[in-house]
Amino acid sequence: MDPWLVRLDHRSSSYSILSTLVVVAVVVGVVYQTGLLGWALGLFGRFTRWGIRSGFGLWERTLSWADWTVYAGLSAALLVVGALVADDQPWVALACAAVTLVMGLASCLAYMFIDIERYEVERGRKAVHNPTKGQALATTLARYGHRVGLPLLAVATASVICGFSLLNKALYETVGERWYRVEDDGEPGFVDFLAYALINLLSLVDVLNVADSRRLVHTAFVQKAMWPAAVLLAAFRSFFTLVLLQQVFASVRQGRILAETITDFWSPHESIHDRARNALPQFGVAAISPLLVSLRQMSSLTKEQRDRLPQVLAAIGPSTVPTLVEHLTDPHEHVRAIAAGTLGLLQAREATAEIAAAVGDASDLVRLSAAEALGRIAASEVKAERARLVKRPRHARRRWHLFGRPRHETEAGADPLALAVSALQKALGDPLAAVRCQAAGAIGRVGAAAVGAVDQLVPLLGDADETVRCRAAETIGEIGGPAEALRPCLDDPSAAVRAAAAAGLKLLGGDAKPVVEKLVELLQDRDEAVRTAAADAVAAAGPLNGDSTTKLAAGLASADNVVRAQTAEALGNVGAAAEHAAPPLVEALDDHNDVVRATAVEALGKIGETAAPVAVPGLVKALRDADSWVSALAAEALGEMGDGAGESVV
Repeated sequence: MDPWLVRLDHRSSSYSILSTLVVVAVVVGVVYQTGLLGWALGLFGRFTRWGIRSGFGLWERTLSWADWTVYAGLSAALLVVGALVADDQPWVALACAAVTLVMGLASCLAYMFIDIERYEVERGRKAVHNPTKGQALATTLARYGHRVGLPLLAVATASVICGFSLLNKALYETVGERWYRVEDDGEPGFVDFLAYALINLLSLVDVLNVADSRRLVHTAFVQKAMWPAAVLLAAFRSFFTLVLLQQVFASVRQGRILAETITDFWSPHESIHDRARNALPQFGVAAISPLLVSLRQMSSLTKEQRDRLPQVLAAIGPSTVPTLVEHLTDPHEHVRAIAAGTLGLLQAREATAEIAAAVGDASDLVRLSAAEALGRIAASEVKAERARLVKRPRHARRRWHLFGRPRHETEAGADPLALAVSALQKALGDPLAAVRCQAAGAIGRVGAAAVGAVDQLVPLLGDADETVRCRAAETIGEIGGPAEALRPCLDDPSAAVRAAAAAGLKLLGGDAKPVVEKLVELLQDRDEAVRTAAADAVAAAGPLNGDSTTKLAAGLASADNVVRAQTAEALGNVGAAAEHAAPPLVEALDDHNDVVRATAVEALGKIGETAAPVAVPGLVKALRDADSWVSALAAEALGEMGDGAGESVV
């Protein structure tokens, strides 16, 4: 009896196969036209997305705490235990295989889930940090992106393969001995089933059969014998073929797109460059290393590129900090400089020690970037400390020291503010003027917390570079240094330095009293910026004493019209602090020069109500001045004198 239900010759077989394919194509066309195909594909897509979401949820609840190295250790431990007890306690091996498989599948699905969000970020629909209008925050990628990458995918793949091998071994030892065919009478072990999994996964069965038929190599390996083993094998191969390998190819594609975007970033064409610049932050942390490495091919960078590149990298967010810290020791100076600048923009307090070390770098560019970055970090620390003091209850402010250091110091180790200020003090002695200037400016942003840097700042007041002298003078005022230290700068041949010293003294307020007399002299400086800065400093120092007022007002008796006008203007710039100068200013209202009269009227108005008893009668008279400009200013000045002026006018 013929064992075949239907037996066809070769010609009939060919026609049957072709006819079947035609029928299948017709059925697919009909199903497509009726919409059933779209419905089926949509259902399959929803089921796939549900499976990916579920796998990610399982991974998030159970394995999100472990990086790929810890995960690899757990998987290896389960596999070793399972392989050792498979012969004696196969049910234990079955449990180990199940756990390993679940871990591997969940990790693979987690990678797929996060890779989908990476794609959303690449398309510009989401952002890992600071989303713009029309974008959503890629929360999953921002939280787990640093853990879920190709290393985890590779380890999870190996875990699935080894777990599947252990599963087959455990099934063979329990309920499935007849599911598999073994050529000899030996007992197959875990290694045999591992070879079984790899042979079928990589489709090596046909190659081995050809080698055997040609009598080249004879191999005896485990093969499926019954449908349960075939079903398991089909599911195993389908997972890798349809899903996992697709994700690997997607990662390769992503790397190619990133490389092309980086190439476009350096394009001389503005439109191409702008498009790449806007796209780079969407790649997340993966863009950091390739972009910085691309800098090694650049012999020089323009100032615009040096300023813009850290902004591009900082837009990715704080998740870039570990990678940037690694590049602080890169052999290329541009890479180190950009990494330091980006860490400063991110205010990465945890990287303060590494940035501080860069202050001693051999590259001028790196030292300059490091000084700027430390200034940003130190300023943010001062701001954060003020916020903590405001939010902390009063009793907590009194008692925190009873329990050790503040929490932010304990968590971060050394105090980032102290580290930053110490490194900036070192940078004040840098051989490059630009670095000294940057360090002085950074210390100024810190404020009173950096008052210990005064000893290093004072020598810079005599620096050969004018910009350094200016910045040092302003910084001494910003941190609350001694006013006497700035006195020599008020005689500096550079008007910019004199103005900077006066600006620094203004910040000292009443503490600038010891040098007010010298500031008074600058009220008649030939440079308008110096006169203005000196007037602001005198006003901030408080009311002038009689001697200072007399000395300043003496200029109103000068024979030179310009000197008299400048003196009146200076007294007005001082404002209420020059109240004792009201009488000579009132006398100047009768000056024969209309410019002097106008500046005297304006000065009395700026002094305000404190000068009213002396000034109002003269201002009322000035309302009838022959010069309309003087009379108009007199009306405005009376408006600054309060109620007494109104009564006098009536």
